[in-house]
Formats: sequence, structure tokens, C-alpha cells
Amino acid sequence: MKLNTTSKKAISAMFVLLLMAGLYGAIIALCNQYLREHDMLTKSSKFILGVIMFAGFYFIYKWFSKRIDSIQKQND
Repeated sequence: MKLNTTSKKAISAMFVLLLMAGLYGAIIALCNQYLREHDMLTKSSKFILGVIMFAGFYFIYKWFSKRIDSIQKQND
């Protein structure tokens, strides 16, 4: 079974999404671990880390949505 270029681009965009989300999640987890080990994890720092995490994943998803839309428009 041979994939067309649209399918290849969509699969590569999905791969990049997973890679970006995984790396970003790992960075957030490392920050959380660092704060926890050095007794710096307070309610406010946990909230700020959560906001940064939410914003980062939001922008990653926004990029992915634009990329899929552009791939679809190229196909039409």
C-alpha cells in the first residue's frame, strides 16, 4: 500500500506533534521534580507551572491545527 503525499505530510505532522508534546511535557516534569527536590514547590509555584504547562500544550495544539489545515488546503 502506497501513501500519497497528503497522508505522508499528515503523518509527519502527527509525529512532530507527539515529539513536541513529549519533549515539552518532559521539561515541565523536570521543572516540577527540581522544585520538589529543593522544597520550592508551593501552591503558587505549582499553579504557575500548571499555567505554563497549559499554555504550552495549547500553543502546540494550535500549531498542529494550523498545520493540518494547511495540508488539507494544499490537497483541495
